[in-house]
Amino acid sequence: MKRDTLVQLIAGVVLLVCLSASVALSVGLSSSSGRHRLTYTDVAEEGQPPEVSLGIAMGAFRGLFVNMLWIRANNLKEEGRFYESMDLARIITRLQPRYPQVWVFHAWNMAYNISVQTHTNSERWLWVKAGINLLRDHGLRANPNDLLIHKELGWIFLHKIGGYMDEANLYYKKQLALEWSFLLGPPPPPDPRNRDRRALTDKFVEWFRPVAEAPDTLEEVIAREPSVQSLLDRLKADLDWGPDGRVVQNYPAIRVIAEAGQRQLYERGLKPTQATFLAITDDPTYQKAWPALLSFLRKRIIIEQYGMEPSRMLRYMEMYGPIDWRHFAAHGLYWAQRGVENALERVTKANKQDFDFINAGRVAVQSLQELWRSGDLWFDFRAYVMTGNDQAVVYRGAPCFAFVDSYAEHLEWFKSLSWADNPRRVYSFYAAGYDNLMKDSIRFLYRRGQIAEANKRKVQLAEWVGQNTNDPDRNIRLALPMEDYIREELKDEELKRPSVMREEIVGALQGAFANGLLAGDDEAFFESVKYARWVHEYFTKTQGVQTLVSRADQGRMVQWFRDFNFGVGQEFAAFVSILELDDAQRVYANAPQTLQLYAFDTLSDMFRQRLDDLAKAGLSKSFEALFPPPPGLEEHRIRVRRLQLQESRPEVERK
Repeated sequence: MKRDTLVQLIAGVVLLVCLSASVALSVGLSSSSGRHRLTYTDVAEEGQPPEVSLGIAMGAFRGLFVNMLWIRANNLKEEGRFYESMDLARIITRLQPRYPQVWVFHAWNMAYNISVQTHTNSERWLWVKAGINLLRDHGLRANPNDLLIHKELGWIFLHKIGGYMDEANLYYKKQLALEWSFLLGPPPPPDPRNRDRRALTDKFVEWFRPVAEAPDTLEEVIAREPSVQSLLDRLKADLDWGPDGRVVQNYPAIRVIAEAGQRQLYERGLKPTQATFLAITDDPTYQKAWPALLSFLRKRIIIEQYGMEPSRMLRYMEMYGPIDWRHFAAHGLYWAQRGVENALERVTKANKQDFDFINAGRVAVQSLQELWRSGDLWFDFRAYVMTGNDQAVVYRGAPCFAFVDSYAEHLEWFKSLSWADNPRRVYSFYAAGYDNLMKDSIRFLYRRGQIAEANKRKVQLAEWVGQNTNDPDRNIRLALPMEDYIREELKDEELKRPSVMREEIVGALQGAFANGLLAGDDEAFFESVKYARWVHEYFTKTQGVQTLVSRADQGRMVQWFRDFNFGVGQEFAAFVSILELDDAQRVYANAPQTLQLYAFDTLSDMFRQRLDDLAKAGLSKSFEALFPPPPGLEEHRIRVRRLQLQESRPEVERK
């Protein structure tokens, strides 16, 4: 056999082997890419915009076509034709669905660039929501494990909604809280145990557990609780409602009316549909059916509409603490942490530099920090139900101490994800973050009157092995007596920080109510309120960020109430809501009339029905005998509604 013939035969055999292998491998690769949604859009479908069909038809020239669309979308944005720009952005993402930066850019453009060019808070919120929805509802469906998209989605919640650089930030916070109040209903009411981290966490976990562990099908729900079928039949017969979002959305609001101290008054204003639904929710026949049906429907909405996993939400609550899903940082934490966990399943030594664990971890850590700073949420959902005015809703975030230890416990784990981190470096941002959080928590405990706990935390901070070593005076300050240490910490610019201002005021007021009114110490009460007033005045005078045309007293950095007396009243109403009957009666009796006015309606919703029923049975005094209505109550309600509108009034930024 000639040499050339042998070479040809060998080449032919190799060719056949390669062809066979390619056929075998292509089948596996095609099925795998289909299962994991790793294919590009290459088939025109009915109903698609012509630009998508044209881009698909251009084949290899698709890149040039997409570049033209990018330029066109940007020009439309500059011309103020925002909706056309958004339509083009959606087309671009359909043509490049596996390119995460495409999704991130267009979501950022909507949430940040386009939103601030609109004229009202409601318009801004629509564009912020559009950016969130683009990433959550579309980007993550096409790239379910992408770390960048998860991180940017968490950042929009944390920074755009949670930050204070956008003067509409309070409006965003209220809209998010309203959305999740309708979905899940109000979270567990606080109680005197709320300073105990484990007890509070368990309470939130058990509140959410029925949703996370609800059956996956309606048939399973009915099998577990047969009365659900009867409830569904009643809803269909009386309201023509099926097992859908209408039931979930209407239930929390109608129960607010059902449980109100002035129920008869509010019932008069109900529409026929609402009155019928109220009667169904009152029917004791369905006492067991309602929790089962609502848990199932809420679970389906969370999964199908929000792309979230209730089981993961429950796990994060068990890990981190009493997460309130009405709070922006709860969603920042969820998306950043989920992105990190999904990415960890794919990371290796060879590809570790492809994953931005550093910044994704920072979003999660900063979300925990925000849950500490403002995770104790006082959101007056009742006011919205009664008025229908989203501007009349009081939103107040106060420090939630349960997350201080959560931050410390998980800091080391987040640090370990950073392959570039050097444990021997003199200064670390992680260590600085922990240092700042602990110093803030010490100040808060001190203002709240928990001196022993504050001293314990100060010692813990001084002995922490991970501390930065760039500040030689750090441990000298920590060795000072508590009062001197607090004075040192509040020097210079500290009180100009919105978070410090809020912590100082809320801590002082909580101390005034607990150590003053509850303990019967008038001097302690007035001294703490006096300090809180001084902090409020100092911050208001020195923040100096006047960017709003319609109000000279409003800077975009305001993170508490503009009107101090109104703020004290809201904090007092929140405080009495955590008390048992005897303590609530004692605090109410010791409080000045100005505070009784703020607390009366809250106490009425809590205790009136029970006390009046007991009074009829001769077992107790009536509600108004224990909590006499203060003079000027009706005038106060009118004044509060006006103040609520002033606190929430939409503003126009000075350009």
